[in-house]
Amino acid sequence: MLPQTVKVGIDLTGLGRVPDRIASYTTEMVKQLLFLSPIEPEFRYVLFFARDVPSEFLPMQYRFETIICPTNRELWGKQCWFPALLPFLGLDVMHYPLLPPPYVQLNDPAMVMTFYDASSWRYPQSLTFRERLYARSLLARGTITSEQIVTLSEYAQAELVRFLGKYCLSKMALAPGVAQSLFTEATTDEERQEVLARYHLPSTAASFFLAVSGPEPWQNLSTLLEAYLGLRRLFDERADGTVCPPLLLVGRQEWEGADILPYILPLQDHVIFLDRVPAQDMLSLYQQACCLIFPSFYEYFGFPVLEAMTAGCPVIASTVSAVPEVTADAALQVNPHDTSAMMLAMQSLLRDDALRQKLIAKGREQAAKFSWEQVAYIYRQVYLNAYDRHYGSYGTYGSPAGK
Repeated sequence: MLPQTVKVGIDLTGLGRVPDRIASYTTEMVKQLLFLSPIEPEFRYVLFFARDVPSEFLPMQYRFETIICPTNRELWGKQCWFPALLPFLGLDVMHYPLLPPPYVQLNDPAMVMTFYDASSWRYPQSLTFRERLYARSLLARGTITSEQIVTLSEYAQAELVRFLGKYCLSKMALAPGVAQSLFTEATTDEERQEVLARYHLPSTAASFFLAVSGPEPWQNLSTLLEAYLGLRRLFDERADGTVCPPLLLVGRQEWEGADILPYILPLQDHVIFLDRVPAQDMLSLYQQACCLIFPSFYEYFGFPVLEAMTAGCPVIASTVSAVPEVTADAALQVNPHDTSAMMLAMQSLLRDDALRQKLIAKGREQAAKFSWEQVAYIYRQVYLNAYDRHYGSYGTYGSPAGK
């Protein structure tokens, strides 16, 4: 029997405590859900925030019920406040899209979690013992108590099965990432020049290489810097005086103990390190870079790659993890262990404008395949599937024709 309404709670208390791209993905997904065409059954949403409602949700408050968590501390809020409150709200489904569900929760409502990666198993050295224990125990428990587990890539699904078991297979759904809509916008010459001046970059076209990476070992910055150092040496040997463009490295700047330290001194005058850059400025940087270089060993999706392709920036990308799912054949793919191949790819995009233009066109075509509307439909079906598994048979509802 189909109910008249399905009441879905979505935990957004973790906004501000997760990486920016995960927060942006979740925020946009929820906004799209709120504006999907109505179906039967009717969907009603209850959004949980910490302390107050974020500004981006204020204009649409009439579309959801708001519940404010009195704390932004994950341990107290998630493990105590949520389990105590949820039984009294009459929710049919509860979704945890940012951080794992509570360890202990009563039978209702049906639970859904979004699982990003298994880095706490794959790279345990990147976490403290306490962080590793907390992440592993809650993620593992969440895969057991959740009726549906959403990942952003097939690679993330494979990692989930590898470390937590095949029992997860029947619960899985795939809802890929999508670039923020602003990355489709054009920028004026004046805006681009302002951004270049702000970050002290050369003002000529395609005059810098761009990388978006942090200090984590799987980001593979040591190989990138070794390739860039080799490219600089090639330029130093040229007799025509051509200068190698600088490398702009955008990401969290916490390098203590990182494996790139041996490269910082010889490259300190040629690599520009930037911490967090606003998305609007990133748009301009993508549009003016020679290319984005993304050499990561381990990615649950690869948002910078999709952002770059959307903005019209050619991409050199790793051949491993989830990155090929995002790029398909729209990037120059290199083995992330092969320094020479990475250097030659950088050299090719610097010299061959026809290749750059081809990759820009193919990148935009590939990026257009990722749709926010489609992701919202997937999540709404996930909620129905979770209800089905928890309460009884439903079927498939609400997907538009051809979706």
